[in-house]
Amino acid sequence: MRQFVLVETFREVCIRLDIGFLLQKQLDAYIRINEALALYLTQICNLSLFEFHLRIRMILDSYVIISRKG
Repeated sequence: MRQFVLVETFREVCIRLDIGFLLQKQLDAYIRINEALALYLTQICNLSLFEFHLRIRMILDSYVIISRKG
């Protein structure tokens, strides 16, 4: 509920400042990111400890590979 109130307030401010369209696109993107993160968190909470460690290991290994390329 609190998130919805903040979103609506932010929308109103953007509309009044006539910068609503660009910021609305940005806000929509953040909302989609938050929804994806919430879904991922739910999935992680349902993992066993062993599965959690495997998933974290895959993420860390991917990070090492990406950071070496850069």
